[in-house]
Amino acid sequence: MFLKKMDEKGFTLVELLVVVVIIGILASLAVFALGGQVDKAKKNKIEADLRIIDAAIELYYVEKGEYPNSLDDLVGEYLKEEPVHPNEGKEYRIENNKAVEKDKETG
Repeated sequence: MFLKKMDEKGFTLVELLVVVVIIGILASLAVFALGGQVDKAKKNKIEADLRIIDAAIELYYVEKGEYPNSLDDLVGEYLKEEPVHPNEGKEYRIENNKAVEKDKETG
């Protein structure tokens, strides 16, 4: 009754379970391997944003003869829009004529 006849086609329940387990293991390995990529991407975005803001600051200085007081001075002519920090609770600012990342001020 439970024996498979040689002329029947298809897979047994055990064979299907083995395939499902193997797929699950491979999927968990892929998630684990890609887990650190999000943090790496955020770090790269921050570094790129700081370089772009620094370049805009220098261009502003060359054209106007003074450094900008805030990012608002750069938006429009030197920056298309203010860069958004990828980490919540942080923002970009200009301090000592350089772009820096700081915690957002409350209030």
